[in-house]
Amino acid sequence: MTHFKLTTAALVLLALMFPLQAIANSPARDALSQAKAECAALENGVLTVEADAITSVDLTGDGAADEILDYSKISCSTALTYWCGSGGCAVGFYANGAKLEIAARNWTVINWSETPILLTSLHGTGCGDTGANPCYKAFFWFDGTFRAAE
Repeated sequence: MTHFKLTTAALVLLALMFPLQAIANSPARDALSQAKAECAALENGVLTVEADAITSVDLTGDGAADEILDYSKISCSTALTYWCGSGGCAVGFYANGAKLEIAARNWTVINWSETPILLTSLHGTGCGDTGANPCYKAFFWFDGTFRAAE
């Protein structure tokens, strides 16, 4: 009987720590699994993931947490710069089944009049210029998708 009580208590504790919905519906974790497979395919590479590689933040303004996978926070032992280059690193933004994947040198999310705005620093070619020149783009959520601010 003691064994049953301990097992039940452990299961309840695990359920509280790792809700099934968060585990089952995570496009950022799915992308991370893909990155792990890609890394392993490169001469049996091992993927290293920093604790803050996946960020939860409201990107749509609905109050629910969406996900961001920042590839600058992961590396493959056999291809250290696989997801990064002179244009920055790949970043995946995932919200309500939609995704925005870009190469960014830096990014942040701000709230402007209660609307989340994704600000990105890109390679100069992202603005039709040379790579060394600055380029910034803003994105926002509208009508079920990410839109670039004009």
